[in-house]
Amino acid sequence: NKGCAELFEFFEHYSASLVDGMHLVMIGAPIIPIPKHDRIHHLGFVEDQDKYDAMAASELLIMPSYLESLSMAALEAWAMGKPVLANAKCEVLQGQCIRSNAGLFYENFQEFSETLRAIDSSPSLQSVLGSNGRAFFERHYSWPVVVKKYTDMLEQLSKETASHKMEAMPGWLARRRRNLPPADSIVKQLPKGPYREPATRSQRPEVRSQKPEGVGPAPPAARPQFQPRPSNPHHGGRGLKPSPSDRPGQKPRSSNQPQSRAPQGQQTEKPANPQGPKPDQRGRDPRSRDRRGRPQRRGRRPGGGGNGGAK
Repeated sequence: NKGCAELFEFFEHYSASLVDGMHLVMIGAPIIPIPKHDRIHHLGFVEDQDKYDAMAASELLIMPSYLESLSMAALEAWAMGKPVLANAKCEVLQGQCIRSNAGLFYENFQEFSETLRAIDSSPSLQSVLGSNGRAFFERHYSWPVVVKKYTDMLEQLSKETASHKMEAMPGWLARRRRNLPPADSIVKQLPKGPYREPATRSQRPEVRSQKPEGVGPAPPAARPQFQPRPSNPHHGGRGLKPSPSDRPGQKPRSSNQPQSRAPQGQQTEKPANPQGPKPDQRGRDPRSRDRRGRPQRRGRRPGGGGNGGAK
């Protein structure tokens, strides 16, 4: 994960094309075998003072690591005014080199060879990168800056009131209830994997419906309107009034057509029907109904006799 095996391979190929060039000095406890090469030197584990002396005497620091959260070795090199050559496949190191403008980075051997040759053969570039790294360290990571960040944060927290109180811990009996799920099932529901920033609205892909035409609910204008059933005269006229579409021989009137109204103060006269009122659906005369719309029955009422029927 530290990329040392790749660094050995790249440096051996780089040194093969040069008669006299840089030497690679390794400090620390070895984990993988170190190749035997005339320009690769391993000093092992040393004291901090020896480490800083070796770094101060170097031309640059190479950070071949693939996984770094914050490279302390890169910060130490920038504190001493030394440029850094980092692995571009580590986004943290690449971001630090770009923000500080104090280092170069590589992804393959060609980039490794060109960036290392540029720093080695150009003292002005080496000096500019080193001075930028020193300014970046003093601006963000020196002890006065770090201490001030902590004191400002504690002072701000002391002035603010707590938004909510912490919930009390459950008691001994509450933690041992049988209806609580086991801890393993709760841990399995937690999200796993690397954290990714949520996509913004502009980055989200446009999702369009794949439904074919004619599938799905119809628009409101195309839905058929509910028409109540006509009233049954044998049920005492308690049914709903028949709609125009249920009447035979008549077309329903569209609701979009405006209705003509007579001007205020004038009365419109309906034309008289010389043939009289039309019979209903059962062929009965509508005049033979009472005020409630019930058909008038003649003769004796059920349950009574003569004129004095049962009330």
